[in-house]
Amino acid sequence: MKKSLGPLMSSANSEWETPPELFRLLHTRFDFGIDVAATQQNALLDHYLDVTDNALDPGMAWAVGPWWCNPPYGRGLHKWVAKALEQQALGAYGVMLLPSRTDTKWFHAFWGKPGVQVTFLKGRLKFRLHGKPTDPAPFPSLLVYFGPAL
Repeated sequence: MKKSLGPLMSSANSEWETPPELFRLLHTRFDFGIDVAATQQNALLDHYLDVTDNALDPGMAWAVGPWWCNPPYGRGLHKWVAKALEQQALGAYGVMLLPSRTDTKWFHAFWGKPGVQVTFLKGRLKFRLHGKPTDPAPFPSLLVYFGPAL
């Protein structure tokens, strides 16, 4: 019997966790100081922002070392991209994991901007939900670096 992709296709749950092996690889390269889109249960770093901290608040700075962001993939995704661009303009830098949706306005908000580098990931990621692996995502993913040239 085929499993339903409904949960992965829905923005009803925004707590999809970064695959640990992907985060370890990136953390080794960037030595992240803060996870800016986390919950107490899925935070990847000791220093993190959760819903009570409101990472999207205009006064909230992400500049605690390089930041990591695997934002909720729902309708508010454009707000996370805008905040990343704002933080980049203020001198903070980091990496964001996003669905590869190249037809969206939020994708074109950063595409081709100075200091932004995009890496398309091969295959489909297996996110985690409440610590447990899921089936591969029904969409490809990409990494976006916001910061000075590497």
